Amino acid sequence: MGFLSSRLLSRHFGTTVVFGLALHLLAFVSGALPAWAQTGPPPSEPQRPALQIGNAARFDEDWSVLKGVDLSKTDDFWDRVKFIPLTADGSVWLSIGGQVRERGEYFRHFLFGSSEPEDTDAYLASRYRLSADLHVTRYFRMFAEGKSAFVLDRDLVGGRTTSFVNELDLLNGFADIMIPLGEQASVTLRGGRQELIFGAQRLVGVSDFTNAFPRTWDGGRGIIGIGDWSINPFWAQLVVVDKYKLDKSTSDTKLFGIYSTGPLPFVPVNLDVYWLSADNAGATFNGTPGRERRQTLGARTWGKIGQTDLDFEIEGAGQFGTVGRGDIAAGMFTAVLGYTLPISGLGARVYAEFDYASGDGKPGGDVGTFTTSDGRTSSAPSQAPP
Repeated sequence: MGFLSSRLLSRHFGTTVVFGLALHLLAFVSGALPAWAQTGPPPSEPQRPALQIGNAARFDEDWSVLKGVDLSKTDDFWDRVKFIPLTADGSVWLSIGGQVRERGEYFRHFLFGSSEPEDTDAYLASRYRLSADLHVTRYFRMFAEGKSAFVLDRDLVGGRTTSFVNELDLLNGFADIMIPLGEQASVTLRGGRQELIFGAQRLVGVSDFTNAFPRTWDGGRGIIGIGDWSINPFWAQLVVVDKYKLDKSTSDTKLFGIYSTGPLPFVPVNLDVYWLSADNAGATFNGTPGRERRQTLGARTWGKIGQTDLDFEIEGAGQFGTVGRGDIAAGMFTAVLGYTLPISGLGARVYAEFDYASGDGKPGGDVGTFTTSDGRTSSAPSQAPP
């Protein structure tokens, strides 16, 4: 046991040094210390994209806003690594990013004392991300992001599960080809390993709270932009986490469909409309086993209520299909009413939320249990305010 702990500690230390050196290199290139507390850029500062840390989709950050800016004179030293011009005109450029997250967890009487032999434990969960985003003109892009996740000496039920541990692997690795179709339309073709994040992430998301990012996919996606609308057809296979080897995708779990989002023309609200299709080789719901072929049709709308500080969100979906010899008939409904406190610089929001999802009244036979389309065991809450 001592030998095993030493090996785990050595692996953890070695990977920590690699990621730590990479992040220190970013700081060295910048040549200055960051301004940790900022209320917003002054008028002369570029309008930088919002960091997608809580949303997990770092690849959605568009740092081309720094093109043509004298980065030696901005007030954020990270600008020097967020936009690195590789040609004189800045048409080819590189962006580098990363994240270090350390989280301590303590449980006393885990599972209310029914966990044996250990029911009380404390441990440190560590996670590191490092990404590189290469743009070759506005028509071609390559994005790669590595991850490393550890937890030492977790003695509770399950131990060092794949939700906590994935020593060194590829989180994202894809290429984009953008085809312009006039002034108001374009098509982007994306292929490779990628996170799928749609809407409020109730049905398709990444479970960012977990330590090891258990939801990433190998496949293809189209991003069709028409005005302010985005239409996203996709097909993907789930990547199965292997704690100590490179992850591989499996044809046993497939997800495909179309997710569309955009503003309504005459009402100041936004609308999501989607069709999602899950094909899982082996599934069991309340005593009904077999191949799961589940279709989901749904919609979500959200926005502000007039000129007030109130906002709302409503989402509903129905599911049909088969599990083995059983038919699927399930549904869900969510309603959210939020209020942003009118305190300048605070940005605090309170909200009330109602969630409903159907289930089964008796074991066996047809399936009435609503489930996420991406294979998670339960629906995820909204990751961000509407």
